[in-house]
Amino acid sequence: MTVPVPDQLEYISDANGVTKDFSYPKRFLQKDEVVVALRDADGVETPQVLNTHYTIAGSSWPNGGTVSFITAPLAPYKVVRYRMTQAKQTVDLENNQRNDAPSVELQLDRLTMAIQDRGSFLTRIWDWLTSTAIALRMERAARIAGDAALNVRVDQEIIDRADGDKALASLVGQAGSIEVPLFDTALAVAFAVIKPTVNAIRTSGYSAAGDGGSAIYIRVDAEPLHAGKIRTLDGAWFEIVGPLNVRQFGAKGDNVTNDTVAINAAITAADALSEGELRIPAGSYLLSQRIDVPVNSPLIITGDGQTKTVFRQGNPSAGGIRFRRNNYVSLGGGIRDCSIEAGPGFLNSGFFGDGSSGTGLDLIRPNDGFIVDNVGVYNFAVNMAEKGGWNARYRNLVSLFYRYSGFLITKSDDGVVGGSSTLLTSKVSNNGYTGAVKTDAKGLDIRATGGFQFGKVDVTGAYNGVHVKPAAGDQVAYLFFDTVLADTCLGDGWVFDGTDGKIVTVGGSLCWGAYCDGNGMVTKGANLDDLTMTNMALRQNKLRGWHNQGGTNLSLDAAKVAANSRDNPVHMPGIEIDAAVVDWKITSCRIGNYANAGVVSQGDGVRINAGADYGVVVGNKCNGSAPGYAGVNNMSIAPDIIVANNQS
Repeated sequence: MTVPVPDQLEYISDANGVTKDFSYPKRFLQKDEVVVALRDADGVETPQVLNTHYTIAGSSWPNGGTVSFITAPLAPYKVVRYRMTQAKQTVDLENNQRNDAPSVELQLDRLTMAIQDRGSFLTRIWDWLTSTAIALRMERAARIAGDAALNVRVDQEIIDRADGDKALASLVGQAGSIEVPLFDTALAVAFAVIKPTVNAIRTSGYSAAGDGGSAIYIRVDAEPLHAGKIRTLDGAWFEIVGPLNVRQFGAKGDNVTNDTVAINAAITAADALSEGELRIPAGSYLLSQRIDVPVNSPLIITGDGQTKTVFRQGNPSAGGIRFRRNNYVSLGGGIRDCSIEAGPGFLNSGFFGDGSSGTGLDLIRPNDGFIVDNVGVYNFAVNMAEKGGWNARYRNLVSLFYRYSGFLITKSDDGVVGGSSTLLTSKVSNNGYTGAVKTDAKGLDIRATGGFQFGKVDVTGAYNGVHVKPAAGDQVAYLFFDTVLADTCLGDGWVFDGTDGKIVTVGGSLCWGAYCDGNGMVTKGANLDDLTMTNMALRQNKLRGWHNQGGTNLSLDAAKVAANSRDNPVHMPGIEIDAAVVDWKITSCRIGNYANAGVVSQGDGVRINAGADYGVVVGNKCNGSAPGYAGVNNMSIAPDIIVANNQS
């Protein structure tokens, strides 16, 4: 058969995710001699495999055949088909013999088609080379234009650097000219030979100009004993001068790079240079180990804002940042305007669980002048801990999503008990926490202290909002609460438990224990003594407002005990005094089912169980109890209980 000159050998069709069959209308001799590929928008072709991606019908048909895909190719691919006949001899021609004409014809057809196919292939190659050459010429022209613009910028930078050197010379008060070389990076300095007359150098960045790590270094006689140093190629040492920030030591703050080593280096240098403050520019700094500030350092770590500068601990067993003192003579230090989180992190990823079994902000014996201000801590087992602190100041704190303690107050690991610290205008919350353990979660977890003052602290979503329980042999003394709220707790709002250790002298005003699934406040234990709460709101708890199980010299004055036993058909009392409880007082309180905001069924206003003694219930307004219940239900026959002048 004759083989005509083809008008085209390559066919291209658009894929649409529906069509499976694509024709190839030219004669081909074998199925595997039709090449099939999918071409993407960038012109990259992915070969398709016969009988894996497609089948083909029509081998040796004069009008070609059909390529049938097993799965319809998707847009925006293009389906490319072209012929590539194998240049091989399939007929053995015998010398001086009559040869079969069809076989000879087929062999000639094969050779002719193979020549046609290779000519078509060379045409495609030529077209590609031509388009590539054009693109390269265009790219070269663009580069030439870019180089011209770069030369202009470099010339201007040289002028700017010269002007900067003059300005610095004026600043340091030198007479005459002064040489202060400017380098793009700290690394570049290490490859430079600097004249002996040059006493200061400047860098525009740490690893790249403009990366936030610009710094000034001064010549020193010996190698500094910290990381803030550069050695030039000629062996001279230069030491960094403040103000310091972690970018000058290689920290990235990109939430990807491990910045632990860089931050530790910056802290060590700042402490060695007695800088007083280390800046942490806005960014998210990934950690793999806890950051330990040198013992007794007065350094203050300062970020760019509580939601702008974030330390994220990626190690599930490591803490965040630790400050440590071993005496009460070393003063100062602290952290402000930043946050510390663990795991994926609340600020970085909206994570509501606990990402580390460590302590987020661990403060061991912080002393006079130590301050924590505008700091957030998230996603640790213990978010914040003061251990043996004395006169430390905490304000504007946010502690969210903790496993055990939002703010732990206890003795130091060497047994030292502190006192006289304050926590002001802060938020401690576990609302929305998704971790595994909730029943151990305590907002303010107070175990040992010689004094602590709290003002305007909002505690929500914990199991116990304020939990005071010293271990045997330990003591909690001189606690003062002003406008502290324990709200929406899964258990009791306030717990004062003197069962094991001693709790003495506790005072509170304008505090709140409300909407908890347990009691608003619980007092218990023979070692609890001298507690006075005034103007307190104990309302809408599922159980009681106050459950007094033990302790001595306990007083509730001018409180509002309202609408407790929330959604509880058992009709719990507003206040319940257990048997054998002595030395307690309830005065000038308003107790009852008033100001309801839901289904409430508070029973007795005050229930005094048999066996209670030495109590006072005087001057209270006890009205609005559930039907069948009393304003004051005194079931004790003890002679030293005074119930008088109560309205019901």
